[in-house]
Amino acid sequence: MIKNLLQQAKSVQDSVQSGIQSVQNNLDVLQVEGKAGNDAIKITMNCSYKAIKTDIDPAIIGDKEKFEAALIEAINDATSQCMKKREEIATSVAKGLVGLPPGVKLPFA
Repeated sequence: MIKNLLQQAKSVQDSVQSGIQSVQNNLDVLQVEGKAGNDAIKITMNCSYKAIKTDIDPAIIGDKEKFEAALIEAINDATSQCMKKREEIATSVAKGLVGLPPGVKLPFA
């Protein structure tokens, strides 16, 4: 009986570790684009929260306050999109894990 429980625990642990690795791989490649200032600033970010690319309309640079506000807004937009994607992926992976109790959040969501 104890041997059976230990085997089940090992199986759950292996499933969780495999799920975490799968999610991390997806997050590194999945990209979102945050926009602000009528698309004058675009920030491309992967879902591991690393900025990949910026696209800035030179016309917005002349107004420092407007530029700074739009830059922050674009970063926040990209970050928000990443958070949503991360939760979607974590939920999807969690559904596939055998033996994980309902409602349990994984450490990367």
